[in-house]
Amino acid sequence: MNYEFPIKYFEENLIFNKRGECWACYQILGVSYDYLSKDKKIMLLNRVTRFISNIGEEAQLLIIPVAQDIRKHQEALMDAMDRSDPLYAASHAHAKGTMHYLEQKIKDNGATNDYNIYLLTKLERQRISGGNFEELIKKPMKAINELFDVEQKDILESDIRAYKEVAVNYYQSQNRRIRMEPASVETVQWLYRRLTRRGVSGSVKVRQNVDGSAWKPAAAPILKDGEKAVRPLQTDVLTLSEALINPKEHRYITCENTDGTISYQTFLSMASVPDGMIFPGGEWLLLLQDYPYATEVCAHITTIEYRESLKKIGGKKQEIESQQEHVAQSARIPDELRAAASEANQLEAELRRTRDPLCKVSVTFCIASDDKDLMEAHAKFVRERYEDKQFMVERPMTDQFKLFMECIPGAGRYMTDYIIPLPPRTVAGSMFAVTRLLGDNLGPYIGTTGVLDKLVFLDLARACRLNNSASAFFWGTLGGGKSFNANLLAYLNVLYAGAKVLIVDPKGDRDRWKDCLPYLADQISTITLSPDDKGQGSLDPFIIYRDDINQAAELATNILCEYFGITSKDLEYTAILAAIDQIRITAGKPCMNLLAEILADFPDEDELKPVAKNLARKIQLLRRAGMAKLLFGYGDEDGLRFTKKINILQIQNMTMPNAETPKQDYTQEERLSTVLMLPIASFCMKFAAANRSEFDIIVFDESWALNTTQMGKKLTNSLARMGRSLYASAIFIGHSVSDVDSPGLREAITYKFCFKAKTREEIIKSLQFLNLEATDENVELVMKLPNRTCLFQDLEGHVGVLRFDVIWQDIIDAFDTTPGEEKTRSDAS
Repeated sequence: MNYEFPIKYFEENLIFNKRGECWACYQILGVSYDYLSKDKKIMLLNRVTRFISNIGEEAQLLIIPVAQDIRKHQEALMDAMDRSDPLYAASHAHAKGTMHYLEQKIKDNGATNDYNIYLLTKLERQRISGGNFEELIKKPMKAINELFDVEQKDILESDIRAYKEVAVNYYQSQNRRIRMEPASVETVQWLYRRLTRRGVSGSVKVRQNVDGSAWKPAAAPILKDGEKAVRPLQTDVLTLSEALINPKEHRYITCENTDGTISYQTFLSMASVPDGMIFPGGEWLLLLQDYPYATEVCAHITTIEYRESLKKIGGKKQEIESQQEHVAQSARIPDELRAAASEANQLEAELRRTRDPLCKVSVTFCIASDDKDLMEAHAKFVRERYEDKQFMVERPMTDQFKLFMECIPGAGRYMTDYIIPLPPRTVAGSMFAVTRLLGDNLGPYIGTTGVLDKLVFLDLARACRLNNSASAFFWGTLGGGKSFNANLLAYLNVLYAGAKVLIVDPKGDRDRWKDCLPYLADQISTITLSPDDKGQGSLDPFIIYRDDINQAAELATNILCEYFGITSKDLEYTAILAAIDQIRITAGKPCMNLLAEILADFPDEDELKPVAKNLARKIQLLRRAGMAKLLFGYGDEDGLRFTKKINILQIQNMTMPNAETPKQDYTQEERLSTVLMLPIASFCMKFAAANRSEFDIIVFDESWALNTTQMGKKLTNSLARMGRSLYASAIFIGHSVSDVDSPGLREAITYKFCFKAKTREEIIKSLQFLNLEATDENVELVMKLPNRTCLFQDLEGHVGVLRFDVIWQDIIDAFDTTPGEEKTRSDAS
């Protein structure tokens, strides 16, 4: 039998086939599943069931394995690098070395696949009926063609607009149940170009126009019945796949591409599903993601309305009962007939209980490779795994090409031999919508996830480009790897994104970077603040905000109030505001020392004089405390300046309190250390706002100290929330999820890295922050996370176990803070 390519035209996410149908294509963004509790899994099952119940009259689900093309990925990163960047050579070398490392990793361990999920639904169109007489009079040929399903070569623009409106309404309805997005015209093109290249190494190239715009099939504008229409050049779609397709021995087909590659493809059909599948535990399509072999799935679904379904099942039951009565007169009733009767009764009971439509489902598996023997081995593996679970899977010998055609997006059904009647809940129980994708497959390589060690890539700046916050939070117990891997994330963004980084390092953990990373030495600037005369005034608010007296005044007020415990109701607060007003009109250089002098010299007739004088005395005593010198300048100091790619701000003799210590129990040194974080955070705000065309990263180690003050909370909230407009990312490093306790800050944190914790209370809080339930399995998972391993939540909200992979020993040596003989690669922290 001869078959022709069934698609004649596509525009945006609409696909027009030669049957006169229009299908809309969407990409399902996928949901996280593995760490949900049983109740949450059942809630998800109910949501997906509603999705299937409303999937439309006819639909197609495609689950497509996508192997990462490491060479193409790394070369794209290298091509995007700025050749004028002073670290270009080092960045290029790192990317190239990583490429070789990952290619060898894949060679040794085998390739892994992510899975893209697509939904295609046939959009309903109005057919000719008695109520459409006016349409019949106005457009007789169109009406007659629609009535008798005659192929129409032309497409009216009014029809395209109407289909687009239906597609938008469908999206708005279904997106509430499962997150999805309309497929781009590039994605639709890719779906067709890949058909003859399944299993062939290398990526599928998407065609573009000469001007770089997205390609779509050619169509000539015409007038038809007085209306504007388009006439697709149907041969244009065929150019997307220039391959010779041949069935071979009725067991598989070959696709011989023009570049000399051959794709061997075989198709398996699901003939039956077992009764009484348990959920959770019976996710019969999700299980493919646990196997090392790429398996494509095409599930074709047509739905029958509830009442019509019952009629059909009732008719089938009568037919079975008649056969049973006939057979029983002369012989024993066969087991197959008894099973059919039981299945019909169960299906009827399920539909009566839920009042859902009946789904007529045909499931096809495509196994492909550029090696025929591998293809055969993979097909055998998949078939055996399903048969082990009591599914019946067949390999139709004479229908391989029909199944190839049926897997074409928007083509419709070509086979009816393997249709299985299923309630929507059984289809939903396959968990086809689950993804285990972590990261974004766009940025540099950061590690692996899952039982198959899938590669994880992360482009931190992507969040800003999508108008989201790029802020991140690393938290966990000591020695888990949070500081180490926060450093790694910042380092990779310097190399690959050309980012400029400022690291606040109160513990002095980053003093070996220049020695261990000599290729970065010229671009590493380390400023160590100490109580000697060189550092005096470095953190003076009036020097930090030399060009903004209002910001300086606010910061100065908050520093004094926080250190001395002054509230807005106290007279000391009023005295500070009065002194700042004098600074605004004084000819001298604004600075904290000038503020102290003004307080000490309040006129005698001022009723605030005693209060101001007493406060000036306190400030005078404070200035004698070693680290406090950093806060008090004379107005002519240079202040902090960072111009390198990696800038490290260290503060000597800082005595940070334990995170668990109540604020009222802080010593003088601890109180001063936390107050010093205020001008440091303010400087970081200025750093991030300096150049909005350049991606900036601020790393706050011991960031919990900022949240011990109201001003600190305000600054961290501002940095996290304003990052998207400033094109910047704030990376906070703390010990507990309670370190980010303000709702505004929590909402602004996009990337979450939860390392191991020791107490159940802390783990429960961490899981809640990740939107996971505190099941015994999840609590045990966090408690036993190995070093350099965390629960990671990405931009899309997907959660998975991430194992960071540093690759290079010099980076390990630079970032490792483990003392003495305990220092090992696995203990990096």
